[in-house]
Amino acid sequence: MNSISFFDSIRIDVPRRRIYGRLGYRKGKTVLDNSRRIDIENAIDEAEALIRLRGCGRRVAVRNRTGSGVVLGTGDIIESGDVARLLERSAEVLLMGVTAGKEIIDSIRRDAERGDLTHGVVLDAAAGEIADAALEWIVRYYGHELSRESRKLTPRRFSAGYGDFGLENQKWIHRALDLDRLGVSLTPAFMLVPEKSVTALAGIESI
Repeated sequence: MNSISFFDSIRIDVPRRRIYGRLGYRKGKTVLDNSRRIDIENAIDEAEALIRLRGCGRRVAVRNRTGSGVVLGTGDIIESGDVARLLERSAEVLLMGVTAGKEIIDSIRRDAERGDLTHGVVLDAAAGEIADAALEWIVRYYGHELSRESRKLTPRRFSAGYGDFGLENQKWIHRALDLDRLGVSLTPAFMLVPEKSVTALAGIESI
């Protein structure tokens, strides 16, 4: 239960509609000329080629509960009322991490350096949505596994930095998931590097 599962090659369908949505385009409301659409599609294809999706997951027992948080089997303490409420019926927690890799971030930076901000914005939007889709892939993977145990994941999940689940929690999550193995490091300000790396947790409940 406490071992980390690594996924060194995650394959997903590119969430094009969500990418357009992140760029501010709304179907039926935004007029997009053919030339601009071709540019966006080409940039999305380029992003897909640059991204190297990798991820991991780990099931950890909930050892104890406090008034404002929970204590995990790893010994880590989550001081968050939001997370405590999320896990109120959970005997375990699923920790998840995903990265889109370094190559896409390097390309976005090169665009910024040469002033090609329009292209860089599309790459950035694509990388963000594709990383989120990879996290959903991990959710589905564990969902299938848990269904065989008559268990399920909570519909909601939390990432550090949301609500009262402080960004400093990235430190123990990074360690618990051994994100160094995915090439993901942590800054003193608790930011994941490379960008477009994401962590989250969800509760594991009985059905």
